[in-house]
Amino acid sequence: NKLQASTVLYPEIELNDVTVLGPDGSLQEFKRVHVQKKTKVLWEVIADMKRQGREDDIRKLLDLFIQTSVEELGRRGVWDAAKSFVLNWGVEFDRSGQPLAVNLFDFGELTDDPIKIRESLIPNSWEKHWVIYDKNHPFSLASLAGPNIADYFYEKVCKEFTPDNEILKSALSKAGARLATAAEPSGEKGSG
Repeated sequence: NKLQASTVLYPEIELNDVTVLGPDGSLQEFKRVHVQKKTKVLWEVIADMKRQGREDDIRKLLDLFIQTSVEELGRRGVWDAAKSFVLNWGVEFDRSGQPLAVNLFDFGELTDDPIKIRESLIPNSWEKHWVIYDKNHPFSLASLAGPNIADYFYEKVCKEFTPDNEILKSALSKAGARLATAAEPSGEKGSG
């Protein structure tokens, strides 16, 4: 099976006014719950593949993360400002156990703020970030998959996660338009 980009922004199912039994036995109420596809956290998949000597498959997953970020988030005018993608993204598998897609499951730092998006895209903001090169951090690419994979990913990020990427230019434009519309006083659209 071939890896493919898929929709990262679920919900496939949305439930309202849900009460859940928490791990401590207490009842927790939620106004809205989104049910997502089952995934395995990206760092676990990378670590498994490294143990199995599947570095080419790790590169494919990282390429798919980049592609999905740009195509699925960028075209919607939003961006995952967190760089801890190995913790916030997961891998969806097909029935035979082969990786099928890479999906965002932690939406906590999803933003449509054009300033935050632009700051996230500056390649130098990735260079010193723990998620790539910190060999002492257990979830960095250097720790999980080795320095060659970390270098590979950094080179790809520098090429793709830039404000010059056509899809991300559009994301910045959409985010900026939403911000401008929200800032307009009511009844004064188009004046000036």
